[in-house]
Amino acid sequence: MLRRFTTLVLAEQSNTRLLPNCLSAITAGSLVPGGLHILVAGHQVQQAASHAASIKGVNKVLHCEAEKLGRASGGNDEGSGGEMGI
Repeated sequence: MLRRFTTLVLAEQSNTRLLPNCLSAITAGSLVPGGLHILVAGHQVQQAASHAASIKGVNKVLHCEAEKLGRASGGNDEGSGGEMGI
């Protein structure tokens, strides 16, 4: 029995478009049998989500819009504990 899994790509974006390394990940994900979903999360990222939806082979775009996602950092800022608090 062949089981097909969905590939999820977490989109790196600049609010208006997906970045080149993300597009490379999408290309790689499209080569895996099964569905290809893209998660676009941030603040004011509707254009990036639309860009993701326009890419051939993408089955679903998950769009998470929140102001605090636009302020998230990878560092351990005071009071954040390094987590985005989603």
